[in-house]
Amino acid sequence: MNNSVVEQPNLAEPAGTEAAGTHDAVAPPHDAAPTRDATPTHDATPNDAVTLAQDTVATSNTASTGDAAPIHDVSAPDEMLQRHPADPLFYVETLHKGWVQGHVLSFMEGHIEGYCTARSQSNSRVHDCVDTVTNEFFNFVPWCNKMSDPVPDNFNPHAVEDLSKVEEDQKAHKIEAVKTSITAWLDCRINSTKLVGWPGSKENDVWTRLLKQLSGVPSVKPKKLSAMQFWLKLHYASIVKADCDARWDAEKGRLAEQLSCEAKAKEDHKHKVAKWKASLNAPIDTSPEGRQSVIDTLQTFISPILDEVHEATGLHLALFLAGPKPRKGGCLNCIVMHRGETVSASPQHRAAAQPQTHKAAMKVFLDFVGTCFTKEMKAQSALKKADESAPEGSSSDLLGTGKPGNQIPNHEASGSSTVPHSVALSPSCAAPLPRPSHTPSQNATPGVSCDNRYY
Repeated sequence: MNNSVVEQPNLAEPAGTEAAGTHDAVAPPHDAAPTRDATPTHDATPNDAVTLAQDTVATSNTASTGDAAPIHDVSAPDEMLQRHPADPLFYVETLHKGWVQGHVLSFMEGHIEGYCTARSQSNSRVHDCVDTVTNEFFNFVPWCNKMSDPVPDNFNPHAVEDLSKVEEDQKAHKIEAVKTSITAWLDCRINSTKLVGWPGSKENDVWTRLLKQLSGVPSVKPKKLSAMQFWLKLHYASIVKADCDARWDAEKGRLAEQLSCEAKAKEDHKHKVAKWKASLNAPIDTSPEGRQSVIDTLQTFISPILDEVHEATGLHLALFLAGPKPRKGGCLNCIVMHRGETVSASPQHRAAAQPQTHKAAMKVFLDFVGTCFTKEMKAQSALKKADESAPEGSSSDLLGTGKPGNQIPNHEASGSSTVPHSVALSPSCAAPLPRPSHTPSQNATPGVSCDNRYY
């Protein structure tokens, strides 16, 4: 038997009073939820509502009483208001269409263009954009407020909060729920501008796939065989296998040859071990080719060390490395690695939190490094035949010069510390660059970076 909640009619109320409608948000313990008239239900669409936490809505049965007392459903907001104060989802709200209004609407519309640009670049750019919007949202909206509450004028987001473990857990759930809601709202606004009915791929058409299933045609396209594979498929049993078996029968009985192969295998292994030991004791390769190999594998070698230092000391790290890059014709190059994140609703590295000051710090360091190398030293560091080169007069957009430079890959310009999969060499070669007998002048023209990267 289904459970139902029966409310007796209030004689003080006029006849025909309807059941109270659902509330859009979860009220804090000190705030009572207002009631509204019930609105007609309709089919939910992606643009109609953004649900942060779904609650089970209790069903009601019609009571067969003499007075025909009205029976009201237990709505989702009523259940949320009955949550225990220690519930992690106590402040999480169920948001419906139109939850973004007033000052919040102006704030969200100001980030549509930036979010659209981030979606066209990479997923890491999207995450950074959403984190930034969430942080700015909680700079003027208290985390414990409902979305329907007015935005306070004198709210201080930097005030120190003395929260218990339960309140910290509730705050974390509220931040994640709002982040999901902001992402869905921005996606909805951007996707609503796309053309409706754009023709899709025939491979994804429901009738095409259903026809393939009913006809028994395999979903995988047949693979094209090479000439050798096709010949082996035709003549494997008659020629290949028969010839292999005949040769094996003639050779397997020769014990002397088997012993000779075993001795040759041992000798070959001994030679490889000697070559391996010699490579371990070999001097460091200071040629431009050797230095470029070390630069390519630098992050693979030093990232675990930075992680351990950050974990052991609790300090934030910023490692700046700059010097001539052989692959770029000896042009100065700067690499920055960060460990540590900001204290905010969505923690960010410095490159994502403060990109302008980060670029300025790189330029200051490059200006100093430019006084440490002469043109002759940079020319000696260049590869003889570089696959890609850049003129020394060019500069990177990362320095804010406005001149076209090399494009920065997404994994290097996003502030992430992910190691590229292309890095596979061992960073066993590293040595200081060759120095001339004289000290370079402080007024020497610094080299220009053409491949600034930060991690």
